[in-house]
Amino acid sequence: RIDQEVKCRFEIAPDCVPGEHRFRLRTATQLSSLATFHVSPFVVVDEDEAHANANDTPATAQSVPLNVTVRGIAGNGSKGDVDVYRVPARPGQRLSVEVDCVRLADVHYGDSEFDLALRVLDSAGREIGANDESTLHLQDPLLSLKLPADVGEHVFVEVRRSIFAPVNVAYAVHIGSFERPLAAYPAGGAPGKKLAVKLLGDVLGEKQTDIAV
Repeated sequence: RIDQEVKCRFEIAPDCVPGEHRFRLRTATQLSSLATFHVSPFVVVDEDEAHANANDTPATAQSVPLNVTVRGIAGNGSKGDVDVYRVPARPGQRLSVEVDCVRLADVHYGDSEFDLALRVLDSAGREIGANDESTLHLQDPLLSLKLPADVGEHVFVEVRRSIFAPVNVAYAVHIGSFERPLAAYPAGGAPGKKLAVKLLGDVLGEKQTDIAV
């Protein structure tokens, strides 16, 4: 029956590889369509929005540590929800911010409701980085920047809708000092062997490393 649903609760093994994982449900007569779940390499916390628009400005920003994944909701308020997170910072540090929203959605592309945008503001509220679309993840934005000398002791990470839509949309934002290369060269190699690759596009420069194919 198409009006039935199944809710799954996953127990993630400590050695589970981070990233997107695919699965199907098997019944006595058929397989379900393909679905996915995502595993973060970081501690996961929830957006703390006890009342409407609780963290919509730098003055009311939710404090989070570096190297964390925040599960948030882009709310359906008439003005459009803005979520702001306060993050510790130091001059010259790499700050990477990456949003999963379109990639978490379980519906086909609709009315741009999953299209989010990112900004990073210094402690004085000045914009030091912004991204709407990305070459790597298309509508899911990402930023990686080297914090300036006058950044202050913290920065603000702002997640907002790119286009207003009156629906609640779940997202995950990863905030940390992690590397965020945009490409690897060469792009492939022999399965089961180590491959020497050059990681390109990270804000602190190229890096040579070996990966398992």
